[in-house]
Amino acid sequence: MIIEEENVPADGVVIRAYFRPEEYGDTQRQELQDYLKRLSAYDLSPLGLEVRQVAAEDWAEAWKAHFKPVR
Repeated sequence: MIIEEENVPADGVVIRAYFRPEEYGDTQRQELQDYLKRLSAYDLSPLGLEVRQVAAEDWAEAWKAHFKPVR
């Protein structure tokens, strides 16, 4: 899971999660929708769920290309 705070709506964040196709289906989608409904009780809005299929990558290694050490 990645929490992004850049290039998002004002005062917002984007949370990205990646699932292998065999680990994501209707049940998981419904669980995510239910979670968003519970979050709305905390005056968090707008809340939305976007699902996209992306090319297979070695995500365990690919993310490292975007993060650099900071002193």
